[in-house]
Amino acid sequence: MENNNNSQNEDLKQKLARQQAELGVDMDEQEINGLWGMLETKEEDMLHKKDK
Repeated sequence: MENNNNSQNEDLKQKLARQQAELGVDMDEQEINGLWGMLETKEEDMLHKKDK
């Protein structure tokens, strides 16, 4: 039973990692900002860099 739960957890972690990669989510940045707002994508990050 425990082995099955570990397998399911690993599958969920891999699925989450794939979704985050597709969205361009920077988890360090989202840890700082994510509690209070929307996710920022790589495209939005690049726009911010262009403005500077």
